Amino acid sequence: MLPNMKRTIKRFEKPVTYVQNIIIDSSGFGNVTDPVELQIKAVVQIPKDETLTALALDYSKNYRQLHFTTNYGFIPATERDGIKYNNKNYKVIQFRDFEEYGYYEIIVEELLNGGY
Repeated sequence: MLPNMKRTIKRFEKPVTYVQNIIIDSSGFGNVTDPVELQIKAVVQIPKDETLTALALDYSKNYRQLHFTTNYGFIPATERDGIKYNNKNYKVIQFRDFEEYGYYEIIVEELLNGGY
């Protein structure tokens, strides 16, 4: 039996906004997206140096690692989705699916211009 991490995550989670950019038109001029903001709760932490090194990420940028339960009814995407946390905007750069254990993990990078 696999350990379910939902109870552990719930003890440390904080409110964050997940911005899901849904593609509404992918005609020949690029994708047109419609942002949908979902209020979720997640464990937010700074990724370890080993994680940044393994992903070949730029140490001069701000990154966060989030863990949240599978209770919200969506699977995170990369590249076009983002997070709003502590009045800052982040874009999803990596997603790991631990659904068997009851949670997802994402790594996000702060957007220095503040937008998506």
